[in-house]
Amino acid sequence: MILHVIPPLPETADALKAIHHRMSPNRGALLEFEARSEFTSLRESEERRGHLALKTTLQALNHTMFGRLVAPEVNSALLEGDPAVEIIDFAHKTVASLIVAGSRGLSQVKGWLLGSVSRKLIQFAPCSVLLVRGVISSGEKGEN
Repeated sequence: MILHVIPPLPETADALKAIHHRMSPNRGALLEFEARSEFTSLRESEERRGHLALKTTLQALNHTMFGRLVAPEVNSALLEGDPAVEIIDFAHKTVASLIVAGSRGLSQVKGWLLGSVSRKLIQFAPCSVLLVRGVISSGEKGEN
């Protein structure tokens, strides 16, 4: 199973609560409409990127395995939420024996401040975790 997790997007109501000044009812309705349109567009964009990532990964997997091994049936799923939580929850539900995840290679400070998905997977996953570093075109290790 190949998973791609898109980040949770704020809801329109939550975004509107962040505005601290008063506005006329007409301006408020217009702002709400614009915010809702923006969030819908952002969600659709994230979903397109997620589906493209899944499709590209499935193609790469099939290309790598073609002619060398019998290609197993591989399914994919697009989830939304905190990546570590969604992956760990999925691993519990499916009784996974291995999680393979990419590592962006955040610095120690950024990983500590932002909470590294890799670190959470290693700590809380119900099975073994294999982390794969990204490689940039020059062959040097880098961010995915």
